[in-house]
Amino acid sequence: MIDHRPLKKLKPILTYLLMVYFFTQGISYVKKYESDDERNPLFVDVDCSKIDSLDANKKERLMQMYVKEDLATVKQTFRPFLNCLDQDDPRLVEKINDDYFIRPSNEPYKLDIEPEIDGYDPLAADIIRLVYKTEPVVPRNGFFVDVGSYDGERHSLTLDLEYKFGWRGVLVEADPGPFKASLKKNRKALSINTCVGIEPRPHYVNYDLSTALRRNKHYSMGGIVEKKTATTVPMQCLPLYSLLLAAGNPTVNLLVLGIEGAELAVLKTLPWDKVDIEIISLETDLVGLTIPGGSQAEIRSFVESKGYQRFPHRHSPNSLTNLQQNDIFVRNDIIKKHDVIP
Repeated sequence: MIDHRPLKKLKPILTYLLMVYFFTQGISYVKKYESDDERNPLFVDVDCSKIDSLDANKKERLMQMYVKEDLATVKQTFRPFLNCLDQDDPRLVEKINDDYFIRPSNEPYKLDIEPEIDGYDPLAADIIRLVYKTEPVVPRNGFFVDVGSYDGERHSLTLDLEYKFGWRGVLVEADPGPFKASLKKNRKALSINTCVGIEPRPHYVNYDLSTALRRNKHYSMGGIVEKKTATTVPMQCLPLYSLLLAAGNPTVNLLVLGIEGAELAVLKTLPWDKVDIEIISLETDLVGLTIPGGSQAEIRSFVESKGYQRFPHRHSPNSLTNLQQNDIFVRNDIIKKHDVIP
């Protein structure tokens, strides 16, 4: 009988060497699937005709990714049956609230910057000056939804509102590496590690952890892409409206949406007559460049058709696209309330 014990001792060493090899090749993750279905390890077919007796916990799938930032192993759970549920289904909303949302931290902030000393993020300053004019007019205890919140600190438009004015909200980040880093900041908001859907129910996408826009150089951060590449991973996206419902569907004083080109598709999934969103800070210059459909002109026209007026963010032209990168959209009644003038 062959003694396999020496080989077992080598397994951790071989695994580590494999990780090092991938990282030196510029690939930021290694995928490993755990499943009871060897033929189709992740994207199992489900019978949505049995939705009335649906148990959303059935047939869960786990994906492990070694994230380059700190070699951490991140387990991502896929729930195929959720793809059967409409975005307002109470079972989906309950599942998000119970199993996806991470509650706000009660611990002191652990930030690399000093908000009291470093001043406002430029995009946050734009909104404060345009809409509220002066600090005393900024609502206390407002509510934000920050989609594409990265690590919760760098380039964070919502950190100032939370730290200085007591706002609360939801931080949404798809990339598991920056998301894990954001949890260490002890933000006072709900956090969720997911991509937001471009369909009105949960669904799978290819998500490029490196860059959503591929031309001669990497022009963007990670995002939803049409085609697989060496740095794409499968993700199960959740609809933005479902996240709002799970948070209680409050008045959203500020929605921040910067997800590298999928913004128009996401906004089209919203039932606009059922949400209350006052101000939107929106990345518009990559629409139509990373996934098919739309343009900067089209997304601007779409949001304006929902009763908003557009104002440019300062400090945000993108030299790579030669377009204004971000726009502010203020709902007409808020313009009247605060006498907003460009």
